[in-house]
Amino acid sequence: MTPVENVVAAYEKLLAHSTSRLALAREGHWAQLAQQEADYLAEVESLKTLEARYQRAIEGNTAGVRRKAALIERILKQDRQIQQLAASHRDELRDLMDDSRHRRDLSKLYSAGAGIPSDNQGLR
Repeated sequence: MTPVENVVAAYEKLLAHSTSRLALAREGHWAQLAQQEADYLAEVESLKTLEARYQRAIEGNTAGVRRKAALIERILKQDRQIQQLAASHRDELRDLMDDSRHRRDLSKLYSAGAGIPSDNQGLR
């Protein structure tokens, strides 16, 4: 394989990994996505090293540069989609936590008003 083919193949592998991560985010498999994150970051670091090693060969290959640019564009687009899905999920979790906190506060309030001991009072 030529240096350019090596770099393009590494970007294609990263795109495949990005596609897998996006599928996990769309399906709401957040724990699996988090587990894959370390592998993805390791691939990015490996790609940086490969890029540095073959930078001159890549710059001299117009077709390789175009293919690399197209792959990067797709990877970045998928990363943005993953970030948007993660932000939506984070907001849902925050809303659930706020709702839970509100219910707990109401329960304490009503328990105190009715003379019923709350979770932290008198039941020992």
